[in-house]
Parts: sequence; structure tokens; C-alpha cells
Amino acid sequence: AAFKIIQLIVNNFLECIPIHSQLNYFITTIGLYCQQHYDSNISFTAIQLLWSLMDYISKHKDSDLLFKSVCHTLVYSCYDSRIEVRNSAVKTLHTMLINNITSPQFTGELYHIIMTQSNLPLLIDLLRSEHEEEQQQDKQMSKLTLDVHYSRDSSTKQWNETRVLAIEGLARLLKSFIEIKKPNIDILMDIW
Repeated sequence: AAFKIIQLIVNNFLECIPIHSQLNYFITTIGLYCQQHYDSNISFTAIQLLWSLMDYISKHKDSDLLFKSVCHTLVYSCYDSRIEVRNSAVKTLHTMLINNITSPQFTGELYHIIMTQSNLPLLIDLLRSEHEEEQQQDKQMSKLTLDVHYSRDSSTKQWNETRVLAIEGLARLLKSFIEIKKPNIDILMDIW
């Protein structure tokens, strides 16, 4: 019942929430619904609500902190143990940012902050680390003599799918940013 109230507020009454004083608490609450494991549909809907919040935030001045808060909240869901939720969060994060690049609030400085504090750390972590599920399943699979090559059941394959989505999303974001904002090369060099 509480989640339905959150949905109602985001869909119909978002303008009633003071953007600079209370909206960050609201973002955190929605993020907690993304992370709950009781019902995947609630997680998917919460991810969509974060996107709606980002669209709302992008229309207001001085909303850099809220932009960052939504991105950080979505990044947490990019590590979810459920592949569908994890991949949905990765896709939503990048698509949401690409769709908001044209916003006047999305400056080169904000892009730099989001890239260095959210997107690149996410990508680096996904590429470097093996997650607990991968390690456990790989140990179990090594005991079996039959390995189905094209199976999507392997945790390693599922995490690799997430890694591919993160790389593709980052490439699309970078391409869109360069095409639309035509940034100074120094901004790009600082990020990389």
C-alpha cells in the first residue's frame, strides 16, 4: 500500500514536494524500493519512478545535487543479484542521462561529476570484480561434468551481459554528449 502512495505522488503530486528540501528523501525512499527483494515488479516500477523524477528535476534550476542523487540511487540497483532488475537499472541509468543531455541543467561540469562519481566507477567495478554469485556458481559448476555452453543460467554469463550493457550505455552516453554539447576537450580528458 505504501508503494502505491509513492507512485501516486510521483505521477500526480510531484510539484507539491519542495524540490530542494524534501525531494532527496523521496529519491532515497524510491531507491529502497528498488533494492527490496520481495517483488521484482516493485523494483522495476521504482526504477521507472526514478526516471520520472529525473525528468521532473531536469526542469528546475540548481538541481545538480538531485541529478547526482538519482544517478547514485540507480547505480546501487546496477549491482542487484536479480539479472532483470540489474540490467533494467543499467539501461535506465544510461538512457535517462542521454534523454536529459539537452536539459540546460546538464552542463559539462555536471557531466564530469556524473561520469567520475557514478558511471565510470560502476563500469570499472563491473569489469574488475567477480561478484559473489559468480564465484559460488562457478564452484558448483566445476563439480558438474556436463556444461551447457549456450545456457544463460550461468551467473558469470549473466554478469557478463550486465557488463556489456554498461559498456554499450557508456559509449552511447559519451557519443550523445559529444554530439549535443560539443564539449571542450579538456572536460573529456579529465574524465578519462
